[in-house]
This record gives sequence, structure tokens and C-alpha cells, in this order.
Amino acid sequence: PALAAALSRALDLCGAGLVDEAVSVLRGLLRPPSRSPPGNGVDDRDRASLVAEVAAACGDPEIPYRVARDRLPPGVRSRRWAHPDAHPEVVRAVAGAVAVDPALALAVMRRESAFVASARSAAAAEGLLQLRPETSRRLSAVLGNSPGASLAAAGSNVSLGIAYLGLLADRFPSPAQVLAAYNAGPAAAEKWSRARASLPLDVWVEEIPYRETRGYVRSVIADWARYRELSGRPPPPIDPTETVGLSAPGVAF
Repeated sequence: PALAAALSRALDLCGAGLVDEAVSVLRGLLRPPSRSPPGNGVDDRDRASLVAEVAAACGDPEIPYRVARDRLPPGVRSRRWAHPDAHPEVVRAVAGAVAVDPALALAVMRRESAFVASARSAAAAEGLLQLRPETSRRLSAVLGNSPGASLAAAGSNVSLGIAYLGLLADRFPSPAQVLAAYNAGPAAAEKWSRARASLPLDVWVEEIPYRETRGYVRSVIADWARYRELSGRPPPPIDPTETVGLSAPGVAF
């Protein structure tokens, strides 16, 4: 009864447009798996699934993702929740304006923050697409936006992050190079592109000097393919045998 009442309250809040408040209620209903009573794993899974269902109905991507990742076995719901269509209005509008595949933007978001809008890294990167304040200020200047937008705000963070992907795509010919630049910076990606311009793309990725960036590029491309599959689209337009191209002049931060 208490769970049903809390879920009903969350739905009422969501219906009233108080999505943040609804999500706060739902977060409080998720018991950490390690604290679940002995022998109560199935009940905990069912509880988590109900909470995730309500969160998904409210448009929250974080709770369903966490439940799919931490609580559920493979299945229809876990496959869908593991790759949520997060913040679709902002993602599609901004991605369309800068010619970035929305599925790629979602794959980057999944890797960067696991859909946690308040995420903050040790390097001071913030928000869904993990932008540093300095990068945000420079992007705002390039795009003609007013400076000072909160990087914890989903709308501004997503808008700036996808615009940054678009600027990197204007400079680097392959999505793999774009992702390397997003993770390690354009200067590093340009250096690697020039030093290994004769290599096939798949070999180039495997020879990225930074282990973190190698894993990042592989992971995001795999998630990109998954997002496209879920929406009934063909695999990403990447030819692993294509020779790596040189970068053009463009964004350098």
C-alpha cells in the first residue's frame, strides 16, 4: 500500500508538470541492492521495475537506466531502458540544427553521465554531456549565446554539448575522430590523425595512445549502433577499412 501510494503521488506530480519533484519521490523508493532483505531479490526487482515504469512514464531516463543496469536480467524492458530516449525534444531539435545524429548524441550522453544531470567529474566537467566551464564559456561565445548558463540544467548542457559535437564534426571527417576529440580534445585528435593518416579507421582507433579514449570511442560507437537499431535504422555510417582523413581548420578547444 505504501509503495502504491508513493507511485500514485509521483504520477500526480508528474501530471502536474512537477517532474523533478516526481523523480525525487521515485529515487527515494529505490532500495540499494546491497541493503535488500535476504532472500528478497525477486521482490526488490519487482519494486524497482515498478519505479522504473513510472519514471519512464514521467520522461526520466536516469532511473530506468539504473534499474536496467543494476537490477534486471536481459529482456525487452531492460534492453529499452538501458538505452533510453533521453530529453528527446532538446536532443532532436539541437541535433537537427547542427546535423548531428540524435542517436550519436544519446550514445555520448550515456557514456558521459549515465543520464545523471548533476554528474560532475574530477576534472570539473558537469552535466549530461560533461562540459567543463571553460568549454561552455567558449562555446557560448562561438554560438552567440548568453554566458553563464547552468551546466547542471539539462536543456543548456545538452544544447551546448551537441553543438560542440557539430563543431567537431565540421573539423574531423570520421565520427570516430570526432569522438576521440570530444574525449581527449581536438589538439590530441588532430595529432593522432596526422601521425596515422595512412591507417584504416579500425586500426587507427586501436592505436589511440590514451587507453581511456580508445575505450571511449569503442563504447560510444557500440551504443550508437544500438540506438540506431532500436529505432529501426541501419548501422552507423562508418567504414572501418576507410583510411583516416586529415582534420580541417576548426574548433581548437
